[in-house]
Amino acid sequence: MHTITFRHAVFIMFATALSACGFPALAQQKSAGPLVVAIVDVQKILEESKAARTVQAALDKQRSAYQADISKQENALRSADQDLVRQRATLSADALDKKRQELEQQAAALRRDVQTKRQQLDRMFQASMDQIRSSLLQVIDEIAAERGATLVLSKTTVLLSANDYDITAEALKRLNSKLPTVAVEVPK
Repeated sequence: MHTITFRHAVFIMFATALSACGFPALAQQKSAGPLVVAIVDVQKILEESKAARTVQAALDKQRSAYQADISKQENALRSADQDLVRQRATLSADALDKKRQELEQQAAALRRDVQTKRQQLDRMFQASMDQIRSSLLQVIDEIAAERGATLVLSKTTVLLSANDYDITAEALKRLNSKLPTVAVEVPK
């Protein structure tokens, strides 16, 4: 409450100073009404919402599938490398170099595949979380309108506030009702 009063005082002093410096239009603007503040812990909601948990579960499942595929390819490469070591005595230098290059190309292809799969997981996560954020913004807007809030702040930017200003629990409840799950699109 002290912060709001202090901010109003600073604004009035600033507007008065601007008026005196030749900016009368800004000083004459009327306030849109009383400042009503709401605070929301967006990070908490994004971690605890049902939709975010379904996204995390889907990503964990996809990550496990990717890891199983990558492990299979790594094992095949290891086995091919061991075979090459065993064949070292029986192969000519040219044949050995050729097989070594093929093996290195396969290893490079695996590294590219790992990078591609990582990027796919990141895109899947971002697309899903964008859906959640969009719905959350709508929910916060509804709550703010109902409460007559003229300013909604993220809890990460607020040092201290009364519990009455915090709309996190209500926003989480409404988001869970509005968006209980999010379909995570797995690339083919």
